[in-house]
Amino acid sequence: MDSKQIDIYSNLSRLKWAQEPMTLLQLIESLEMPQIAKIARSNVSDLKENDYLLLQSVYDRYLLLGATQSPVSKNNHAYLIPDWYRAQCKVKSANPRIQKQYWNFQGANELNRFDLPREINFLVETPIYQYWQRNSSKIEWKRVVVKRNTKLIATKLQNYSVDNTNRGNCFILVDKKGNKYLLPCEFNIKFSVEIKPDEYNSAYFDHQGDFSLPEVITRYDLPVDISFVPSNEPGSVPAAKLPKTQFKLLSLAIAKSIIGAIFNTSTRKFRYIELSPATQIKLAIPTCLQHGLLNPNATLSKEEENEYTLYNKTREAALGTCHKQCELYKFEMRAATDEERDAMIKVYDAGIKYKKEETAQLKENFFLDLKSKEALNPDAKIPFVALKNIFLRPNIDEGDPYDDFTQEQEENGKINFSHDLSVLPSMPEKLLTDSLTDVENGGKQK
Repeated sequence: MDSKQIDIYSNLSRLKWAQEPMTLLQLIESLEMPQIAKIARSNVSDLKENDYLLLQSVYDRYLLLGATQSPVSKNNHAYLIPDWYRAQCKVKSANPRIQKQYWNFQGANELNRFDLPREINFLVETPIYQYWQRNSSKIEWKRVVVKRNTKLIATKLQNYSVDNTNRGNCFILVDKKGNKYLLPCEFNIKFSVEIKPDEYNSAYFDHQGDFSLPEVITRYDLPVDISFVPSNEPGSVPAAKLPKTQFKLLSLAIAKSIIGAIFNTSTRKFRYIELSPATQIKLAIPTCLQHGLLNPNATLSKEEENEYTLYNKTREAALGTCHKQCELYKFEMRAATDEERDAMIKVYDAGIKYKKEETAQLKENFFLDLKSKEALNPDAKIPFVALKNIFLRPNIDEGDPYDDFTQEQEENGKINFSHDLSVLPSMPEKLLTDSLTDVENGGKQK
């Protein structure tokens, strides 16, 4: 459909809009993008009531703060560099520091890849069984939930039975104090394993090659000095347009924005916009969408069908006008404002502090109280900075942020891992096992 044949502005005025507005966050959680909404209430200076907002997409990325000199000065030599930036990097630091590296896995059986004992890190809040007491000829285990980033050591693979019925194999885990835990092999846990020095390919420590930004993010501790060089990938930044200066990458954050455009029916003009999901505005959605949210199985009347058709034509035309530029924006490096520069440094430092405090707390107690506020929202204490255009939070998870499991979380709108305790109702609070017998695990490291 040619967007030039559709009068976007007239159609926006003709559409019917819901009387009960919702927040921007509520809207993006309720509807798939792209959508159009009418600004019903706003205290943001450049977001005017009765303008129309095209929400093209929710844009998640790892965002780097780079500086052309260090420390970052007040002369705006700081840049926001998304990990989507299409160029390769050369590492210029004399002695770059390699991060601890992890393999991420899903499913307890994946532990069979390794010789035991081996330490594992739970990537989400996870229910397992803790040794409680010996009850006559049986062993009593009680159900517990360990917090995210709890580290336990898998010591052996054993076969277990309940009431003389073979239940299969399980891993026996221990904590630093020697307490034992039982992890059935069929449990679909999500965990990471730190890579040992002798498990690396020696070429991994060669810093002379060309690296993508995701590779730099996963390989090196910050700060690290880089320069950009051309990439052979289609759509990459041409060599002539690459920065000529060297950058010091100073901080990393997880960033979430909504990319889109504002349409003004009075001036019949539009402008591109980037918004934080936390932006405090109220938005009215078309009544045809509201009907679907309130009554997903309801049959539309002829009038509602016509309204929905008009909305779809208008949305497609607006998207056709803005889509290319919105997509290009996602790959761009740009100068950081003072506010953005300070926010990137603040959230990075807050993430380091959070990790230190979390590690100390987990040494004292790594059990999750299911009646606590932490169980309802385990991410509540994670620091964040909400600017008008970007929502920033630190990367606090141990593991490769670019593996398949993490990508699955990102597609669900969750870059950071979130707990899933749906298995709890099917897990008895106590487990009485008969004698355990050793099983030789035949795995070797990945």
